[in-house]
Amino acid sequence: PIIMGIGYEAIKLAGRKDNSFVRIMSAPGLWVQRLTTKEPDDDMIECAIASFKAVLPTEEETKEEKENDAEKNSSEEKEEVI
Repeated sequence: PIIMGIGYEAIKLAGRKDNSFVRIMSAPGLWVQRLTTKEPDDDMIECAIASFKAVLPTEEETKEEKENDAEKNSSEEKEEVI
């Protein structure tokens, strides 16, 4: 727990401050990140877009949700009056 707390505080400090101490402390992590990650190629981006589109609700679903929410809210208001 102590090490996790120190790490959390270090990340918070790195997000708030921009000085040489913070840059030195953040450099090893950024080097590892640079080694272990790469830019996605076109196939990866295409797959991500297709996946995102698959989970987005259609306009009809969004409209139905809003209508259902409105009906639910009006019925709850009626119950509160009674």
